[in-house]
Amino acid sequence: MKVNIEDFKKTKRFLVCVDSDGCAMDTMEVKHRKCFAPKAIEI
Repeated sequence: MKVNIEDFKKTKRFLVCVDSDGCAMDTMEVKHRKCFAPKAIEI
């Protein structure tokens, strides 16, 4: 679903954003260091 930011209508006093991997927290650095990199090296 493509959303155009110009069509956005503010209805609340807050905005909830979700990261590209589906997370609401910035955890990509930890995932890269602890999960992705070791497995990539192993393979």
